[in-house]
Amino acid sequence: MIKFRRQSKPKARIPSTWVPSCPGGGFERIDMLNESIVQTLSRLWEEALGEPVTDIDADFFDLGGDSLMALTIATRAIDAGLPMPRSGVLRRSTIRQLAEAVEKPELFENV
Repeated sequence: MIKFRRQSKPKARIPSTWVPSCPGGGFERIDMLNESIVQTLSRLWEEALGEPVTDIDADFFDLGGDSLMALTIATRAIDAGLPMPRSGVLRRSTIRQLAEAVEKPELFENV
């Protein structure tokens, strides 16, 4: 059952938004986040929390995470090549916030 659950878990969905492309009308689709970053962070969160994470806007600490888990996730993210400080999960506690800050590291400073 556990093996089946791990194989069939849903992948994190990458939200998109529609923004006006010009003042007179018309819209343009913009993908908000890098899918590989979101998948890496989701996998690390799932490993630390011990259960699937399906909402990239869920707060790490509301899901049962603690500061030691946050440090472990940050260390593993750094080892996976994601540029972030060790305090990254403490500063950005949702996958969406963390992925945005990984793409734009200056966001880690503006907390």
